[in-house]
Amino acid sequence: MSVVALEDDPREHIVNIYDAEHEMLESAQEFLAEGLRAGVAVVVIASASHRELFAQRLVESGLDLPSLQASGCYRALEVTEAVAGMVVDGHVNAERVAEVVGETITPAGAENRPVRVYGEVTAHLWAEHDAATAIEFETLWDALSRSEQLSLYCAYPRHLIADPEGLVSLQRVCACHSRVVALGQGSKDSAAQPEDEDARVEVFLPVPSSATGVRRVVTDQLRRWRQRPEIIDDAALVVTELAANAVVHARTAFRVTITRAGNAIRIAFEDLSPELPVLDPHRGKALGGRGMILVAALSRRWGTEPGPVGKCVWSELPYEPQGAF
Repeated sequence: MSVVALEDDPREHIVNIYDAEHEMLESAQEFLAEGLRAGVAVVVIASASHRELFAQRLVESGLDLPSLQASGCYRALEVTEAVAGMVVDGHVNAERVAEVVGETITPAGAENRPVRVYGEVTAHLWAEHDAATAIEFETLWDALSRSEQLSLYCAYPRHLIADPEGLVSLQRVCACHSRVVALGQGSKDSAAQPEDEDARVEVFLPVPSSATGVRRVVTDQLRRWRQRPEIIDDAALVVTELAANAVVHARTAFRVTITRAGNAIRIAFEDLSPELPVLDPHRGKALGGRGMILVAALSRRWGTEPGPVGKCVWSELPYEPQGAF
């Protein structure tokens, strides 16, 4: 699991966008246990099943949870109770959010104790309402955390947030946080991708591990299309360079679309940065540099296209199934 700092901010506001629930629970439990051992108060706002799992894991780690609860150092709240009445006329009610902070979080920070909060409120709002409502809460939550000096850990299941149509929303979620915890691997259920499908779309976060995820997704899809090994190898190199450009230079969420039509495979990267990569050997890796020379050398054709927001960089490779020649 990778952790990447998105800004120079000593206050922690972490978001975990996860595929595997057990990995998210392990990461969040470490965040909570580390705080409790250091004398930091902890508040958990989560589903009943997650609250039970956290309590079990914390006890198994050697913490005296009953004593921590009795002293007010550990508090747990059902997420549906926390969000009750929070949305009024389609917008997050700031007064209600302040009430939750005042009733649940402020007491935990009595005697100037720092507070760590694990919350599933934004994910719940996204699922029950929409992305705009969740981000509205996230922005307000972030402002409150600054005034209250809280350390926050938010969790979103990837299938909820990584909508192929929602790059802007996904990027706005990342921008609300000081750190992103994510595998960046794309969906793992390759069996759910029918072999006769002519396209595959995946969304990735601006984290270094996304390059590995893109390679896995693309090579997996090309194997399902029974492509020749040398084409798969070329595609792996091309997408590694394009993913690096998206992560290092664009620094935004990005969408990868793989399509096959006629005798061509097209791999397109869409991100939210309008800055186009360059084909310039004298500029090293800046804005693409030598990496794009490799893309050009391996691609049958390649190009860039401006979009309504950001750009698309694409590469075309030959479609040559094994046994076709």
